[in-house]
Amino acid sequence: MIEKDRHAASTRGAAFHDHASHDMIRIFILASTFKFFVYLIAIFSNLNKYMPTVSLPKAFLILLNGTDYQIGEGHRWKRGILSVAVALAVTFPLFNLLHSQFYTGAVPPEAPVVRSVGNFTSGIYNRRSINRQYSIDFHSNDGKIYNLIDSDLDVERIGQANSGLNFYVEGFLLQDGRGFFWPTLISERDGHVLLSRDKSNQSLNKNRDPFGKILLWEYGLILPLLLISLSNAIKIRNKLSRGS
Repeated sequence: MIEKDRHAASTRGAAFHDHASHDMIRIFILASTFKFFVYLIAIFSNLNKYMPTVSLPKAFLILLNGTDYQIGEGHRWKRGILSVAVALAVTFPLFNLLHSQFYTGAVPPEAPVVRSVGNFTSGIYNRRSINRQYSIDFHSNDGKIYNLIDSDLDVERIGQANSGLNFYVEGFLLQDGRGFFWPTLISERDGHVLLSRDKSNQSLNKNRDPFGKILLWEYGLILPLLLISLSNAIKIRNKLSRGS
C-alpha cells in the first residue's frame, strides 16, 4: 500500500512537471516564431535593393511601410488595414500568454482542496481608482473570503451572487496557493449540482492553454484583414512591376 501511494505521488508530480515543461516549450515556440518573422522582414528589406521586379513579399512590405505614391490611392486605409492585422497577430498570442498565467499552478490532488458552505457576492472594488475592477467572492461559513477570477464559468449567475443563499462549494487556489480561487464543484444544499467537475476542468484547461482553440478563433478574426491586404499587395506588385 505504501509503495502504491509513493508511486501515485510520483506520477502526479511528474504530470505537474510535464505541464510546466509544456508551458516553457510553448513560450519558446512563440518567441522563436516572432524572431523568425522579424528575420524574414529583415531579409526581404535587404532584398529590395537587388530585386528587379516586385515580388509579393516585397509588395507586402511596401504596403506596410512604403511611400504613399507606391501604395497609390487610398494609401491610408490600405496601410492601416495591414498594420492592424500585423499588430493583432502579435498581440493575440502575447495577451493569451499573459492571461493564462492567472490559471497556472498545481491542481488537485496536488493542490489542497477547499470544501465549505457559503454564499457568493459580486461588485466593484478599487472604487476610487481609475482601474476599477469587478470582484466575485465566495464567503465561507468559517469566515474566510475567497476571491474568484471572472471566467467563462459564470459563477456570478450560478451562485446567485448577493442573494444570501448558501451553497456547497469545492475548489482550490490557483498559482500554487497565491492566486484566485477556482471552484471545481458548486451544488445546492440538497445535492443538486450547479457546476460540475467536468465543466470546471474543461474551462480551466482551456484558459491554461494560450495557443489552443482560442488563438485559432482570434486568427480567424484577422483573416478578412489579411485577405484584403493580399488583394492590395497584388495590385501594388502588378502596378510597380509594369512600371519597372
